[in-house]
Amino acid sequence: MSNEARAEAQPQSRSRAIPIAVAVVGVLSAGLVWQISNSGATGEKVPATVGYLAPDFSLDSSDGGRWKLSDHRGKRVLLVFFRTHT
Repeated sequence: MSNEARAEAQPQSRSRAIPIAVAVVGVLSAGLVWQISNSGATGEKVPATVGYLAPDFSLDSSDGGRWKLSDHRGKRVLLVFFRTHT
């Protein structure tokens, strides 16, 4: 590759890096704003931390009963959340 070709290739690669950098900063900024705006939402928020017990919660089961996470302590639990479209 000649020196002229190298000189022409460098500005193009720099011009591509700027929009990518702006996009990354924009996404990170939007995530930070979202996190800050949701920190004052209603309801108790308990952060999940590795090495600590999961916060207890309860759900209505499909058979009409009540399901509590604390009732299954020591067992493996897989939670699957889904939404039906009505």
